Amino acid sequence: MEQADPIFAFPEPNQGVRADQRNIAFLDLDGTLLDPHGKISGRTRAALEDLQKRGVLIVLASGRPPRMVRPLQRELGIAGPAICYNGALISATPEGGVLWERPMTKETAVKVLAFLRRHGIKDILCEKGDTLSGELSDAMLAKARRENWGFSQDLQLPLSLAMGAHKILAAVTPARQAALAGEIRAHLAGQVETVTSMTGDVWLEILSTGAGKANAAAEISRITGIDMARTLAFGDGENDAELLAKVGLGVAMANGDPRAVAAAKMTAPPNNEDGLAQVIEGLLRAG
Repeated sequence: MEQADPIFAFPEPNQGVRADQRNIAFLDLDGTLLDPHGKISGRTRAALEDLQKRGVLIVLASGRPPRMVRPLQRELGIAGPAICYNGALISATPEGGVLWERPMTKETAVKVLAFLRRHGIKDILCEKGDTLSGELSDAMLAKARRENWGFSQDLQLPLSLAMGAHKILAAVTPARQAALAGEIRAHLAGQVETVTSMTGDVWLEILSTGAGKANAAAEISRITGIDMARTLAFGDGENDAELLAKVGLGVAMANGDPRAVAAAKMTAPPNNEDGLAQVIEGLLRAG
């Protein structure tokens, strides 16, 4: 692994950390912090505990909704904010609250739904806050019930869209994803951005312009007064690439998307080898 910048020479535990010495670590979840079984290994947990003892603010940064990020914050003893919905929302604490958000307006959300329907998309999800609703084919609906996706029982998709959306997802084939993403960005130029996620299915994720993990991270930097040069981030996906390029030290997982690897300053071993923990341990030894 490459040598890190000396700005990440963390103080020893209990020595006290000046405000201008503080750091933030932004951590993607799936494929990065979590192992292939979706768990946090003991080695990774110990490495993050050591970072926190040295005054590092740990911020989980995920495409997941707040309801799916909070349990991991509690498991790791993280009391502060988390980046959710790929940067469309920053939750304030594991107990709730919104620190910052960039949702789609209801007008834009309705236009997105109309566009997807015109293009024959059969499986569409809408997420706003902790509310999930959707229009799904019979096969996808059966899967959603088996996996307990957490649909709101009282909200159908049109009613949900009337409240706007933090994220709209469309299930598409890999071959179709790039073209559809380009078309919707052109059709709603200045209103939406797109990323993709792989969770067994290929989902095109549609966000409001101004969302994104990198923008959310910059907002946390501003709120905390911790300079972006003193931030580091770990990630593996296309949706992490901009964040990895923007922080002081971007670390891509070896199992990651080539765009994430190209944007990062360092490459970590894959998540099935505790790659995140290995890099943190190396940074602490160097300090």
